[in-house]
Amino acid sequence: MSIYTSPPADTTVYAVGSDPLTKQLGWTASQVLVDNPTNQWLYLPQARRWVAPGVMGAVVPLPGNTSVQVAWLTPPGYTAAPIVAGQEATLVWLSPEIEAVPSPGVATTPLVTVQQGTVDITGPVTIGGNVPVVNAAGNQLAVLRQQSQLSGSPFTAKSGTTTSQSFNLSGSTHAVGILIGNPGGCSSIQVVGNVSGAKYLSEVPSSAGGLFFAPVLAAVDTSVTVSCTTYQGQTSQVWVVEVDDPQALAVISNSGFYNTVGYDPFGNLLGVGSYTQQPGYSSLAVTHQWSNPAPWQAPSDSIAVHQAFNANTDYTLINGVAGKQIYLHEVNLVWDATSQWELALYDGPSSGGVVVGELSLFTQSPPPISFRGRPLTAGNALVARSTGNVTGRGTVTYSQA
Repeated sequence: MSIYTSPPADTTVYAVGSDPLTKQLGWTASQVLVDNPTNQWLYLPQARRWVAPGVMGAVVPLPGNTSVQVAWLTPPGYTAAPIVAGQEATLVWLSPEIEAVPSPGVATTPLVTVQQGTVDITGPVTIGGNVPVVNAAGNQLAVLRQQSQLSGSPFTAKSGTTTSQSFNLSGSTHAVGILIGNPGGCSSIQVVGNVSGAKYLSEVPSSAGGLFFAPVLAAVDTSVTVSCTTYQGQTSQVWVVEVDDPQALAVISNSGFYNTVGYDPFGNLLGVGSYTQQPGYSSLAVTHQWSNPAPWQAPSDSIAVHQAFNANTDYTLINGVAGKQIYLHEVNLVWDATSQWELALYDGPSSGGVVVGELSLFTQSPPPISFRGRPLTAGNALVARSTGNVTGRGTVTYSQA
């Protein structure tokens, strides 16, 4: 029979940066419920368990202790984040009479405020406030800022004359966007680089639309001049924004004849053509920087084969590399066969029994055989084995990655 009117439990609020804590309960604790909304690791030595930063609702079994312990301690191999003053964890020590199912808890995003220094971040995370300097490799971080209206926008294009306004650009600007409030009242809109003198845009607006984009090289021209010419008796507001999205490099025109260059999704040239844009419509050209195709999508290498194959003997056509796979694309071979033999291609030694393909060697060779990027086992070579003595010549295309 329990001597308690209710099962005992004890709550401990443990501030970040505090010394290791030992607490006498006066009764036996069998579990502890942990909420750790901090950016630090919490260690429970009696259970030999860490509770990660940002984990809430963890239930950790204990061996049965009347004296409990907890400490702020980072596991080996991890880097501790800078301590944020005021953060604290809550631990509720539970008696055996209170049933709680052991649980790793739920990971949340701890609030981290950094004045200076280095913080290791694993995502997904939300970053608020002002981040003036980010020290990260370009392939590790992508930053997309919202469009921003440039200082000096909008300006009023006066009647029957050319009105010009200079705008400073940020270093991340890829394009300048322009919106003309009264496009039918304007005879010309231009964007010129103030350093290079390059004309980034020169168009005749129409009443059908007044939206224009001009790609700019902000590394060369740190500022541009936007000029709008109006008809007599006409005025217009002109809004100017900078666009930081690297894919929003847009070229706009209301009419004209264009040369076009077509590429496939892997950056290969498809052809050159032309088209005439209809009056009153705007064209948007989006640029993409394509990476090399994946190794199973297209071959990156080839070998020339000139081999006298002895019957029932393994010959390595492509050497295996530890940790890399061969992706076989096409085999194009001719031979001097005088009878019907078989040439088998193996994933590694023929003793492994993994046949990639088999060619029947008649006196007339078959057309090239496509394997469409068929992957071999990592580290394995491409091996050929013939049932008869024959000399083969040709090409094998492949990738290895």
